Amino acid sequence: PLLSALIYAHKKVWAGTSDAMPTEEELEARGFTIPDEYKGRVEKMIIAKARTDDTAVDFALAMDRPNDPVLKAFQAMKKCATRQSLFYNSYKHLQHWKDGKIHGQAGQTRTVTRRFAPSDPNLAQLPKKGEGVKFRENFLPHHKDAVIVSIDFSGQELRQGAGQSMDPNMLACYVGDKLKDMHSMTAAGAMEKKWGRKKLDELISEFGRDGDDEYDLFLRLRKLVGDEHKDAVAKLADDLRKVAKNVNFGAQYDAQAAKLAETIVIPVADAQTFLDAKYAMFPRFEAWKNEVKEEVKRLGYATTCMGARRHLRESLLSDNKWDVEKALRQGPNFKIQGSSAEQTKLAMARVWKSGVLFDYDVVFFAPIHDELVFSVHRDHAIPVIRAFHAAMTEPYGNLPVPFLGSISLGPNFGEQIEAGDTFDEGRIRQILGEIFNKKVVTSEECATVA
Repeated sequence: PLLSALIYAHKKVWAGTSDAMPTEEELEARGFTIPDEYKGRVEKMIIAKARTDDTAVDFALAMDRPNDPVLKAFQAMKKCATRQSLFYNSYKHLQHWKDGKIHGQAGQTRTVTRRFAPSDPNLAQLPKKGEGVKFRENFLPHHKDAVIVSIDFSGQELRQGAGQSMDPNMLACYVGDKLKDMHSMTAAGAMEKKWGRKKLDELISEFGRDGDDEYDLFLRLRKLVGDEHKDAVAKLADDLRKVAKNVNFGAQYDAQAAKLAETIVIPVADAQTFLDAKYAMFPRFEAWKNEVKEEVKRLGYATTCMGARRHLRESLLSDNKWDVEKALRQGPNFKIQGSSAEQTKLAMARVWKSGVLFDYDVVFFAPIHDELVFSVHRDHAIPVIRAFHAAMTEPYGNLPVPFLGSISLGPNFGEQIEAGDTFDEGRIRQILGEIFNKKVVTSEECATVA
């Protein structure tokens, strides 16, 4: 009980809702007995509950023990152990006895959000950044004259949120002639609190501003180039946007300051600053989430844009208030994630109906998160990529927001060259030429081959 009370108090200090840990006198007044070995240093009991996960190590390196050789070695050892267990030990046992290949599965009904659930192996665990991306290079085309292509929805869940909530500032990022950048908008709202009014006034005095628009000022600072000082200011703005981007994704699903701070390794106070900026910049989105929660209370379930339901009645009727609050958060979550999953499945159905899987030399690889991955013969790549891209960029659920498909292709799943959000035959042929160092056939020639 004493350890539990100390951990609870520590979390309140971490979250910023308390200023200090309780003293020994306060603990004893509450009826706790402090063991003799911990008298005078009761806070040391928390060490028994110390965390050694990646987040804890990241925080220690970022805030307490920068470049600590022991922590860095520990971090490297954990990464190696994780990759060993997730990939190098398990994948070799998944080969099919007949062809030596891995034939994974993608369950359609294993998740409450209706997202695909890959298994044997779990392709959702493939690293997306850092050194671990090298493991993706093990996934090769189905023969030497083919390429691996990935097309993923660009900002799918943020676009879903904008379209469903009809928040005018969010819509301005995706609809209209002068599109804004959502992450820069949040960063602009956090500038003054994060940098301080004095610092911001100095930057305005030095580089000027147009009117009172904080967003335009932020863009101006982020685009500075030239001498060392300007580059430093631009980097300062760019770093602010990177944090804002993580906050936008986390806050979409009601993540609070303490959780966001752990996720992106920043102090809780900074996380709250960004959350406040996000709420102020996109108030209609927050109001929409509350409207969805009220709807869930009334109906007992949440729906996607096309009517699929997630039943939450049992949790809503629970005597446990935490279960009720969790169910209410799951309403807006399902509205966005469930609709995104539905959109992905509709895209796959369109690909199937298009006939490209049968008319060309192509092997569908897997749906991974919000991307569709396949292997295609280089001479058939253009019509197949066009069909996949068209299937993924169809309008969805009468939402006013356009959906884009970001195309990349390469000699394997790890080495991918970006081809943009729109289908550009010239760019794709250029990339294919780089990969194979030879001429790639045109669409007309491809029709003859097919």
